[in-house]
Amino acid sequence: MNTKIFESLKFIFYSNENYICKGEGIFIGTTLNFNSPFFLNFENKNNYNVAITAPTGYGKTFLAKSIAYRAILNGIKVRVIDWNNEYSETLAKTINLKDFDEEKRIKIAKKEIQKIRREISKQKLRNFSEFIIIEEAWKISKEVEQLAREARKKGYGIVAISQLSKDFEGIIENCATKIFFKNRGICEVDGVNVKVVGVDFNSFLNICDKMQISKSKFVEILRKYYEQPQEVLSKIQGNEIQLEELCKILLEKIGVDKTILFLREIGFKDIEISEAFSRVFS
Repeated sequence: MNTKIFESLKFIFYSNENYICKGEGIFIGTTLNFNSPFFLNFENKNNYNVAITAPTGYGKTFLAKSIAYRAILNGIKVRVIDWNNEYSETLAKTINLKDFDEEKRIKIAKKEIQKIRREISKQKLRNFSEFIIIEEAWKISKEVEQLAREARKKGYGIVAISQLSKDFEGIIENCATKIFFKNRGICEVDGVNVKVVGVDFNSFLNICDKMQISKSKFVEILRKYYEQPQEVLSKIQGNEIQLEELCKILLEKIGVDKTILFLREIGFKDIEISEAFSRVFS
């Protein structure tokens, strides 16, 4: 491979956190034949809709969650009609249907799609700005098909997911991008065989519902303010922590001034920090 080309692509192969390349689209994996990065790119497509079809266990939700996460990093909003509460770690806005019976799930999902359709009808023409991911799309295929038809000109993309293509043929017809899984972790997109590269969400830390940051980046930034950042990370149970709880840990280790500077650097606003402090000291 040409050295200059390799250097320009190297960060894609070796960055195992975000897999982002601004302007190229949404990274989903590497081509099976050449191990080169493969992006969902809608530039030459007539809509932003995506159909994902795969038998149980092949990785369709794994792929959809990765698309959701990387889309958000690219500045694209993401909403999910989530049948089994599988998308909370992506920071997408989710409609969680897990705790309802099947009849209630379908009723809520249909109502949400009607709400989105009303929202779309009020929009002017705009560039791509939001994904709506719909699990078990075949169960509400008529509604999803109508939504897919209406979304294309208003900057919305529908990601419809199902086990069998015959279950939602009308939806697939309205999706410019079709992803069919051929084996576990291997899918075909636009005639190209792609090995899916997912996101390891265990390597991320969710701070309340405002921030998601890789643990390695968290440690890297904290090291500027504290020589033993892993001590702080070790006090966090699992992958989630409320901002006020994090403040308590940081205040004990690095004091008020450095805590504020650190939280600012990872992306929190002063008002959010102030509110967390008020809860800590109340």
